[in-house]
Amino acid sequence: MSNMPLEPRPDDVRYETFVARFAKHEPDLRRFIRTLLPTWTGADEVLQ
Repeated sequence: MSNMPLEPRPDDVRYETFVARFAKHEPDLRRFIRTLLPTWTGADEVLQ
């Protein structure tokens, strides 16, 4: 018998929601950050 819960824990759901939203909006975030910094390398560092 497994000790795994039948339903995802709220923290798991929140994490999955964050990752999905981040992935969806990452290009826009990257472009916005790029407007604030002089190089793409700098923008990449900030986004990390």
